[in-house]
Amino acid sequence: MRQAQAAVLATMLYQEAKKASPEEQTKLYTEARQVLLIAVAAAGDKPDETDLRMLGSYELLLEDYAGAEKAWAGLIAADPKDKEIQTNKAWLEYSLLMQ
Repeated sequence: MRQAQAAVLATMLYQEAKKASPEEQTKLYTEARQVLLIAVAAAGDKPDETDLRMLGSYELLLEDYAGAEKAWAGLIAADPKDKEIQTNKAWLEYSLLMQ
């Protein structure tokens, strides 16, 4: 699956989850996370920054702080001069603190 398609599907699942019961939300978030994990893995050493940002967010929603740490660290490594670098570092630190 191409990375742009993964981001679109993850967004659609998030929108659907907003209308769902808490149990169904968790299932939809897990499905979205899985789609993003596959896309990031398939990209090898050049994952899409949007996919990494979304993956980090889904990991936090699902309270997988080790997974969130990996996603946010990957995002920071992918573009250390990003204008959002301080925000990305803050989410990385939050992930570390919650472990």
